[in-house]
Amino acid sequence: MVRSSYILLVAWMACAIAFASSVEQVSMAEVTKGSELIFRGQVLDTRGVREGTTAIFTRVTFQVLEIYKGPKVGNQIELDFMGGKLGTLELTVADMLFPRVSESGIYFVESLKRKQVHPLYGWQQGHFLISKDSSGTERVRTVYNKPVTSILADGPSRAAQSEIIARGVLTSQSTSLEEGMTVNEFKRRIQEIDSAK
Repeated sequence: MVRSSYILLVAWMACAIAFASSVEQVSMAEVTKGSELIFRGQVLDTRGVREGTTAIFTRVTFQVLEIYKGPKVGNQIELDFMGGKLGTLELTVADMLFPRVSESGIYFVESLKRKQVHPLYGWQQGHFLISKDSSGTERVRTVYNKPVTSILADGPSRAAQSEIIARGVLTSQSTSLEEGMTVNEFKRRIQEIDSAK
């Protein structure tokens, strides 16, 4: 009995595990006001880590380029996202989108103290990408690569959407790099929302 239990445990650990997730759509005001840290950064490295004998996490190292809200955290910060690969083991979490090495973005960190499944507020709702247009102007896109055209504190819910973005984030369906808010426009709007009562 002990031996068969051990074999089942080893088989369970060697297989990919899928966690179901259900991400609630929140307003951009909730994302902004609920984040302890909002920063602009670039992903330097990702690696699998294991906390003791518990779940596998992907540890993402960011270069911090500018802080929009929150405490000074130094030039680099590490955030752990549940799931990923460590040797022959893999843990899969449904709907998890990991930041990728070399990506530039704006990241809304819910808590610097609590270990969470996903450290960004509202999961992908607190994850924005930065790209350059043909003139070199930096523009903001959703994590799904849609240009962000405007930011409101709140907006209507989008039922049955496959790409969950915060209410109040207006996007274009275009894939053109020439569209979207500039990084400075986005920053200014986020800071206005955060300071509003």
